[in-house]
Amino acid sequence: MASGIFTLGVCTVFGSAYLKSRSSDSFSSELKDFIAPIPVQLTNCEPKVLNNEAWASATNFAPSGGNLGDAISDTGRIVVTEN
Repeated sequence: MASGIFTLGVCTVFGSAYLKSRSSDSFSSELKDFIAPIPVQLTNCEPKVLNNEAWASATNFAPSGGNLGDAISDTGRIVVTEN
């Protein structure tokens, strides 16, 4: 269901929101209730996933089952999101 808040295909982030009510549907009608802006985290952005591989070697280190100076490596995943 589309609310019309976000433009389709455009990453958008809101940082605050406020609420107000009026005595009728007319924009010029009397303001009844107002809640001051509060911080929110509202977004339609997709997280970005970065697959990562890191490796290192040292002349004073022998990895398990390896020789002094052999490289070691590991893989991981970094997920970047809006905060």
